[in-house]
Amino acid sequence: MVRPTAPDRASPALSLDPDCLDALESFAVDYNITNAAKRLRRAQPTVHAQLRRLAEAAGAPLYARSGRSLALTDEGTAVLAYARESRERLASLAHALSRKKHHETPTLATGEGALLYLIGPALAAYRRRARGAPKLSLGDRERTLAAVRSGAAHIGVTALDRAPPDDLECTTIATVRSAVIVARGHALAKKKKLALASLARVPLVLPPAPSALRAAVESALHDELEVAIEARGWPLAMHCARLGLGAAVVNDFCVPPPGCASIALTDGPSQRYVVFVRRGAANLSSVEALRQCIVESVSARPR
Repeated sequence: MVRPTAPDRASPALSLDPDCLDALESFAVDYNITNAAKRLRRAQPTVHAQLRRLAEAAGAPLYARSGRSLALTDEGTAVLAYARESRERLASLAHALSRKKHHETPTLATGEGALLYLIGPALAAYRRRARGAPKLSLGDRERTLAAVRSGAAHIGVTALDRAPPDDLECTTIATVRSAVIVARGHALAKKKKLALASLARVPLVLPPAPSALRAAVESALHDELEVAIEARGWPLAMHCARLGLGAAVVNDFCVPPPGCASIALTDGPSQRYVVFVRRGAANLSSVEALRQCIVESVSARPR
């Protein structure tokens, strides 16, 4: 004779308490409350109470005694199917959300010079690998650092001439030296190498202060420094050189425009470029893929 365990009261709404559903799933393994409690690492009275609450919410007994053993009632079987389906749907949703998060398009903060002359091939490689391009946030060094530190960007590339902030994890990708860009008709155009002293009294195109490169040139030339134009950004500086307005002192990764020559500065300043992320951030897999593309691509570039 089957004697069902009756609930204390009925309710038209089915409880979604995950602990109660877990208790039913564990109980259905061998229909033993003691074993279910051990599997869940809960006290036996707790599991019994959770099954009872679930039965109350269902408005019918979930299991009944048949001889010396227990078995699920039809209602219990239906609730068990609901519990398993709910768990599977939650797992599927969590997996879908996780995939979306880890494949989210990363935002890269960097400067115009780095984008044009240093990491362009890396972005092309990432696009091929990830089948999409990262979002870009362009700005100077301070804006690039601030974007990553605030979370506005996932990853950054910039020149860094000081110790990085403690909250950033940096990897050096290149040490970039200095060069002078001049028009083909310039008096220095046939030179392959120059020392800074050779630029004394030469009209120069320099970045505005404060700038590490500007400071190094000023320190080397002192009273013999002649600034023809202050230009913000390498493309504008080299355009001025192409027009014959002065010799542009730039990073040596800059590609000279048509009609111009690039001359290495033997004792010019160098800059260390780094790729960085916020330390401790839960970075996306797409961010790590972009970081790897940048490191691999820049390390493989011709020196």
